[in-house]
Amino acid sequence: MLLCLQKLHSLSIASLRGVLAYLLCCQLVLASEAIDLFTVTIDVESESQQERVVASRAALKTLLIRVTGDKSALSAYPLLATSVENAQRYIASFSYQTVLIKPVVDTANTLSSAVDDEPAFLLENPSSILLASNTPLNSDSALNNNAVTTQADIPKAQEVLRLNIVFQADAIKELLRQAVAPFWQANRPGVLVWLVEQSGDQRRMINADIAPDVFRALDRGAEARGVPLIQPLLDLEEASLISASDIWDLSVATINLASNRYDNGAVLVGKFSQAYDKSWFGQWMLLYKGERQVEHYRGNALADYFIQGSDMVADRLAADYAVAGNQEQMSKSLTIKFSGIRNPADYLALSEYLRQVPALKTIQLSHVDGEHCYFSLDGSNDVAQLRALIELNKRLVPAGINSRDKFLSNQLHYQWLDRR
Repeated sequence: MLLCLQKLHSLSIASLRGVLAYLLCCQLVLASEAIDLFTVTIDVESESQQERVVASRAALKTLLIRVTGDKSALSAYPLLATSVENAQRYIASFSYQTVLIKPVVDTANTLSSAVDDEPAFLLENPSSILLASNTPLNSDSALNNNAVTTQADIPKAQEVLRLNIVFQADAIKELLRQAVAPFWQANRPGVLVWLVEQSGDQRRMINADIAPDVFRALDRGAEARGVPLIQPLLDLEEASLISASDIWDLSVATINLASNRYDNGAVLVGKFSQAYDKSWFGQWMLLYKGERQVEHYRGNALADYFIQGSDMVADRLAADYAVAGNQEQMSKSLTIKFSGIRNPADYLALSEYLRQVPALKTIQLSHVDGEHCYFSLDGSNDVAQLRALIELNKRLVPAGINSRDKFLSNQLHYQWLDRR
């Protein structure tokens, strides 16, 4: 080990920069193991070229929203809108697959009684929201007359043809650069999802094992926005920490306590129920950085409810992590100091991660001083955003400011944690 350390310290700056150049090539493979940013799946009726052209345009629209983190990207950046017409020029490859899809229905059909409570339980402030028809949610047309779903009501599974389109990563990034549009990298915070369904007077917590069709619908909406979901285990240990009623009541303290079991960047809480007329009512709550955001839903498609939840969390995370293309650059270079780099393996792991962060693509090794590595970043963007991007790596934590560092306003300092 001592010999390895001596070799690390004896490496010239030029040699270390050579290692960085090698890692720059390797990082493309590593990054693809995070979120697959550049593949979009679209349902189609046939494998005809005409339909593929139409589907590729829809797929590119989805992709541009995903990689920018902006639902209004096509209207905000005219060049992106123009590019959709020639979507096929950005395609690297495509393939077809046939899948069996089971429609999402209210599957808790073993109830013996209807809901006696008024539907205002879906809302924190029932008076603050009305239906589209201006009918209050506590009307007889809402949830208080839930009907029991019978087997005859459940649609049969259907075969669906899907087109998988892989877009050229470099071409898309160049398009974003030309459009001066933001880019949200593949390394994104995981979002823990607590989901509960009420049918009649019964409530159940949901994950992919309990209700695979329901969770698959949620996952598809999240995939469109590039949001990595974490589902709870819902095992015996979890049952002692949280219940379906805790989630339904949006008990923040209990939800936060149970969420500490998972390594997550945000917590998304959803509850939903189906009325007797087959419409859906729901509510989302996002817990992120001590903030609490709530949105309500009423509509005829449960898929739209899941899309709303995915949009809610993606919009919020993108505000922090999508690197804007039109930010003014700082005139001074920024120095980033990393402490705790004790061996070549630490240095390689750190370098691999830094090269995966788009905002750090111009970072260069400055020098090595014992267990400290100093990198420089010229023309860096918003420092607060850089901090957020760097700290996505759980092995990097802000280090205490010492007497020398505190006078350097253009220096960031992080401690590399040893996971052994």
